[in-house]
Amino acid sequence: MSNFLQLFFQLLMAHLLADFFLQSKYMLRQKRRKRWKSPQLALHALIAGFLAYLFAAQWQSWLLVGIGTAFTHWLVDAIKVQVDKQKTTTAFIVDQLAHIAVIVTIAILLTEVPGGLDEVIDPEQWGIWAVYGAGLLLLFRPSSIFIQFVSGRWAEVVGDRADELPNAGAWIGYLERLLIFLFILVGEYAAIGLLIAAKSILRFRDDEKQRLTTEYILLGTLLSFTIAILIGMGVRFFAASV
Repeated sequence: MSNFLQLFFQLLMAHLLADFFLQSKYMLRQKRRKRWKSPQLALHALIAGFLAYLFAAQWQSWLLVGIGTAFTHWLVDAIKVQVDKQKTTTAFIVDQLAHIAVIVTIAILLTEVPGGLDEVIDPEQWGIWAVYGAGLLLLFRPSSIFIQFVSGRWAEVVGDRADELPNAGAWIGYLERLLIFLFILVGEYAAIGLLIAAKSILRFRDDEKQRLTTEYILLGTLLSFTIAILIGMGVRFFAASV
């Protein structure tokens, strides 16, 4: 694996942890309430910068990796909360693409500029674990949030489901994406078909009144399966290059 790809996946892991796992709902509310003046926004940016510096392990490049990531993360999020009043899917995608663009830029600067790169930590072993780690992180909250954004346009049509278990749908999504991911890694593609068929049968309802709900759930299910398959194939591809 090239130094660029290794650094990219290391920085991607740091970003996913900071943006989706270490950012609380309170921090999100405060960011939207106070926008660029929010102390929680500054704290979130500092966490993103610290994790980027820690995961990249380029100790002499603290200004570029640590401070650069923190500042750009603050700037991108400040712009997002300022202009995105409705929490749209487009704003979410643009926000994430902007963060990834920063990651790509930092990785390029470290690897292409003479003297910009320290020794990477165990390029073969750490590189492959960075790929697997980034893939696993993508399977959970990032995928769930993306699915919620995409399917949210139909949520009002379906309405609230008071008879569903709290957070059960999210955990089902986590588990199904993890299973598909593991099936792809071990090459058991037939098992993916069985999983899709089994869930489709379980979700099927004869009641005409429940058709909208069934279609809504199947939409999320197929989107979840698609994301898991793409992530699994991507991880296999990049892991094979180590």
